[in-house]
Amino acid sequence: MIDHNQSVAAKAIDPENNSYLLRLYHNDECHYCHRIRLALRAKNVTLDTFAIGDIRDLPQDVQELGAISKTDKLPILLERDFVIPRPEIIILYIDERFPTPPLIPTIPSDRVKLRSTIHSLDSGIISLVDNILDEETKSKAALIRKLSNSLIDFSYEYFDDVSPKDHKFNIIDCMLAPILWRIHKLGINLENNKLPKYEPLLAYMNYLFSHPAFIGSCSKKELKMRA
Repeated sequence: MIDHNQSVAAKAIDPENNSYLLRLYHNDECHYCHRIRLALRAKNVTLDTFAIGDIRDLPQDVQELGAISKTDKLPILLERDFVIPRPEIIILYIDERFPTPPLIPTIPSDRVKLRSTIHSLDSGIISLVDNILDEETKSKAALIRKLSNSLIDFSYEYFDDVSPKDHKFNIIDCMLAPILWRIHKLGINLENNKLPKYEPLLAYMNYLFSHPAFIGSCSKKELKMRA
């Protein structure tokens, strides 16, 4: 079943027929899908969104256009007849297709640093999150402790000496905001902890959740996660 809803900005409109150029097929509880919705909202892009269960629920015409296989996962972005799979590819496409505001630095050295951080997140924090969320993973307590420590360490390296006013919202923030929004679901409760070591992470979470694009990127189910 497809739950069709529409975003609220004013870009990506086909002038020939006044229809939206972009369609996003997503799951409204998936952190990878939330990442893409946040990037689109940060760039104020209008598109049609379709909440579905998984890749098997894609319309047949979309599957045929993109040669989608059963091993692929959501989200899937469609621009006219061009199918873009995989969140890491989609978010780069979004940043090039709608360059303002940029999610990737324009200075080459800064781009290299950011890509290195993305790689570290994918192999570290993101991998831990996926293992914790995997229903077949049995011993999760050690993974949850490791994730908690990894998030604390990352916040010290990434956000501790940065003023929120000076921080430029970027792809890394799009990756981590959905995960930190789900932190209770992952078995971690930080907000009531007063230990100093948690302060940078809590400050980072406050920055992310107060960003103008964030709440608008949340599905109804995601909003209820922290209700």
